Amino acid sequence: MKMRKILSLALVMAMSLSLLAGCGGNGTTNGGTSGSAAGVAQGDQVSGEPIVIKFAWGNSRTDTPTPGIQAMAEHIESASNGTMKMEIYYDNTFCESTQVLPEMVKGNLEMGGSGATYVAEYMPELGFLNMGYLYESVDHANAVLNGEIGQEMFAHIGESIGQRPLGGYYFGAREVCLTIDREVKSPADLSDIKMRTNGTKSMNFLASAMGANPTGISYSEMYTALDTGVVDGQENPISTVVSQKLYEVSKSLTYTDHMIDFSWIAIGEKFWQSLTEDQQNIIMEGVNIACDMNTQATIDVESSAEDLLISEGLAVYHPDITPIREAVLAAYEQKAQTDGWDTDLMQRILDAAP
Repeated sequence: MKMRKILSLALVMAMSLSLLAGCGGNGTTNGGTSGSAAGVAQGDQVSGEPIVIKFAWGNSRTDTPTPGIQAMAEHIESASNGTMKMEIYYDNTFCESTQVLPEMVKGNLEMGGSGATYVAEYMPELGFLNMGYLYESVDHANAVLNGEIGQEMFAHIGESIGQRPLGGYYFGAREVCLTIDREVKSPADLSDIKMRTNGTKSMNFLASAMGANPTGISYSEMYTALDTGVVDGQENPISTVVSQKLYEVSKSLTYTDHMIDFSWIAIGEKFWQSLTEDQQNIIMEGVNIACDMNTQATIDVESSAEDLLISEGLAVYHPDITPIREAVLAAYEQKAQTDGWDTDLMQRILDAAP
């Protein structure tokens, strides 16, 4: 435990020293002031002035999850009688998503969007949160992240690296979309498929475990790569297939649900601890509002998106994914990259499936 605290302190100091030139303070907000004084930002309210909570948001004003974040901001200001006010910095105008955690540690940012991908960079023991088929369904992930297991894990994250997730919302399930008409029922169905991935180690491994041949292609080049045959397929939430019009260069989509993506709403640990219990409760109420709204909004988008894809000529398949799921989980059991994972916590999450 003592060694853990020393390592955590070293991490905070390292991030602070190496990222002093980090971004922040000049983003587009929801119409409020450009930022708060250092004392106010840490919860020491100046007489007559509200506590300003800067929220770094990677999405645009029109993206599906944004209304939930806006509703959270409205609740916090209303429920606190104006003594707390949230400023939303849209489109990564405060800083890039990868810099949200360091900016919180430095005290430049109070709240923002986060997720397992970013946290696992600093806590390798939580690397399993990026594995395929960790969650069996949206209900499974929601019960974990917004229940007892999630709250224990989030508190541990806050104490360890200075960023405390407060809740999670459904961002979409990843599915397999191919340039040929083929239902994917087992890894054998992907053995000859060059699958576009984002090129990260975790996603390349997942594609391989599913039976495909991973090919790292940037997001901006994905459409062209599918159109020209550089890759034979990609795996993204169905909403991405629609928004990027990937159905124009694809012929089939199989619901593999190989990753149930949940995004997190997080707060700087130092700022969180500076708040009163009443203020913390108000913020948690706002987070719960946002998470509920965003999860339902994503479910609604996915439901209507399937109808659109069918109308555009795509074959859509809903197979029994048991063979693929079992192959993927077996691959993780044999892979050396899982060394260091908190397997006890991972098993608790797997066992929590309804």
